[in-house]
Amino acid sequence: MNIRQTVTLGVVLTALVGGCQWDPPRDNPLDPGFYRYQKTGDLEMTVRSASDRRPIPGAEVRIPSLDYYRFTDSLGVASFSSLPVDTFWVTAERRGSFPFGLDSIRAAVVPDQIIHETIELDTLPSAFGSVQVWVRTLRNLPIPGATVLINSLGRFTTTDNSGYARFDNLPPALLWIEAYRSNGGASYGRDSVSVTIIPAATVNAFFNLDGLPAFSHASVTSVGYVVRPTDQPRYIVSLKALVSDPDGPYDLGRVEARVIDPIQQDTVRASLKYDLDSSLWRADVPADSFPNGHIDNIVAIPFDFFAYDLAEASAPPTSTIMVRVLHGVVDLVVNQPDTIPTLQWTYSYFYELQSPSLFNYLVRIYRDTVPSGLVLAYERRVTPAAADRNFHQVETRLPLNAAYVWEVYVIDHHGISLRSSRIALNLPSP
Repeated sequence: MNIRQTVTLGVVLTALVGGCQWDPPRDNPLDPGFYRYQKTGDLEMTVRSASDRRPIPGAEVRIPSLDYYRFTDSLGVASFSSLPVDTFWVTAERRGSFPFGLDSIRAAVVPDQIIHETIELDTLPSAFGSVQVWVRTLRNLPIPGATVLINSLGRFTTTDNSGYARFDNLPPALLWIEAYRSNGGASYGRDSVSVTIIPAATVNAFFNLDGLPAFSHASVTSVGYVVRPTDQPRYIVSLKALVSDPDGPYDLGRVEARVIDPIQQDTVRASLKYDLDSSLWRADVPADSFPNGHIDNIVAIPFDFFAYDLAEASAPPTSTIMVRVLHGVVDLVVNQPDTIPTLQWTYSYFYELQSPSLFNYLVRIYRDTVPSGLVLAYERRVTPAAADRNFHQVETRLPLNAAYVWEVYVIDHHGISLRSSRIALNLPSP
């Protein structure tokens, strides 16, 4: 063994015995051991527009030699921590609908410090476009809260208080845009316009929507007018509706009501006329306009009301159930005036109720106590007789030496009633 080999072997043995660790030289930065004993620092990159110095959010900031990347926040800032002390190339760009071109700078990382650097990017022509939308009434007033949608893209938004809305990042194409309002307040009909989206440009779309009529109130009332029991009634169904239109009362064209007889399967239609005195739309439909000449089949069937403007646009209909109002006459007679009198009355129920099974009578007798007034002394519900004439014998003795009056109510199954006139009930003196 020569001297050189002896010295080399001794150095190696000494290193092993002394417990030292030796790493071979590393010249590749991507090697995990390259920065093992390096000091580190932080780098904060701000990306902004070269034209107006505004921050660019969503830009990709990359250190290619380390294969590190971050995206800028809303302030255009991307941060890298614990970077090795060195000088790196840093690149930035933003892709997408509003792109900014790629640019780069060299940034030096200093031990235990935060280095701030800025990259300014140039705007690139966008492949996408925008559209701004104005939604107004026929009188050119703004419509806030209108829905604006592009069905082909599944995009929608609502207008602000000035009737304005906007869509960005739209592909260049011919698009149909729709607008309407149906949620809260006045409703406006649906309309659509077409626009051609131009890359890197903003186009305009204008709507003037037709206001839809709306019902504030609707009622259906059956009325039978009888002056005397022997008279034929003037029997009608009274329809009333209070209707408004966002474009003004003169834009209202017509109001209709419809009801379907479920047994006869016939539809009865009525056109309502505007009444200037009451500001209501009204119609009186005779009973013989209904199937079988009466309304038995539709007592609990809803009437649907429709309102149309001059352009034949209509809002969803409103429905209401008919209410029966009785206006008949009940003739009262007292037979056998003693302490247990028999009461008699005549009521031609067929004119209004068609059948005695649809109502009952309520008989009341009041004692007239001066000065307190009338006090209820007797009350009974009575099942109607098959004929017009009815009799009821009072079931308890009434005290003598008192003045009485009595009356009869006709009450149908909907709780609607008519009352006879009160007449005296004269009992014999003791």
